[in-house]
Amino acid sequence: MCVKNCITRLQIDGFSALLNNLQIDELGLAPYVRFYLAHLITHKEYFLHIYASVLNQLLNSINKPKEQIAMVDYGAGNGLLGLFAKYCGFNNVTLIDISPEFHHSQKMLSKKINILPDSLLCGDVDLLKKEMKVPPDVIVGTDVIEHIYDLDSFLSTLRLLSEKPVIVFTTASNEKNWLKKNG
Repeated sequence: MCVKNCITRLQIDGFSALLNNLQIDELGLAPYVRFYLAHLITHKEYFLHIYASVLNQLLNSINKPKEQIAMVDYGAGNGLLGLFAKYCGFNNVTLIDISPEFHHSQKMLSKKINILPDSLLCGDVDLLKKEMKVPPDVIVGTDVIEHIYDLDSFLSTLRLLSEKPVIVFTTASNEKNWLKKNG
């Protein structure tokens, strides 16, 4: 339960409305990236609630208002988590993904819905170390941790990015998970 600075149902509904008007075929995305974005948007209520939960967890873990939090969406994919955070009032949001196709999607999607992150990076944690202008307060990711082969090394590197970063990684399961739908 979020106790301060919370992401609200109104924010979820507002961001959802932006996605309702999105014409995915106009974005010029690679086939898999387009398919994945279509899946996320089809099940946007499910995923936006997960994103809100992740953001609320980190807001409870850090003693700063969201407008002052520097956030990295690591393994951002299409960028929905980071763009949602930006929409909700996070001021310094970086999206990073290793895939050029997903990086392109982030650019196109952010322009189309008129929510621009502070930084869009195509690369891995080493690029993030080089390019970070402000040390991140929080590093979040959904559906990416299962793609990291050396977690100890990865987490050690993330900890070098900031003095005491809050790190939240989760796997969203899927929208048909009976426990998540009924819980």
